[in-house]
Amino acid sequence: MSDAVSNSIMEILPDLNRGDLPHDASMELDHVIQAVKETGKDGSLTIKLKVSAVKSGSIEINEVDIHAAVEAKIPKPTKRPTGFFIGRGGKLQRDNPNQLQFEATKGAE
Repeated sequence: MSDAVSNSIMEILPDLNRGDLPHDASMELDHVIQAVKETGKDGSLTIKLKVSAVKSGSIEINEVDIHAAVEAKIPKPTKRPTGFFIGRGGKLQRDNPNQLQFEATKGAE
């Protein structure tokens, strides 16, 4: 690897995905931050770069393709379960079948 040159990621990022990568990553980061604030759970944002050689028929590789992707793991809120009572015949119901029912009284003041 003679004549090695250091490539700055900061110089490459603005060109990836036709210039959309920084904007897309920023939007996803905003979503992750908002979800973390709402849920109190951890989230993450990953920028993946896959570098592939472009084969041109010669032995030396003079070109690469960079495939960029933004992957966000947005935490989901915890959903509370809905409780049901098991009534006659196994039918699910919201009211406790063993609780006494009060009858409405007419003209009660």
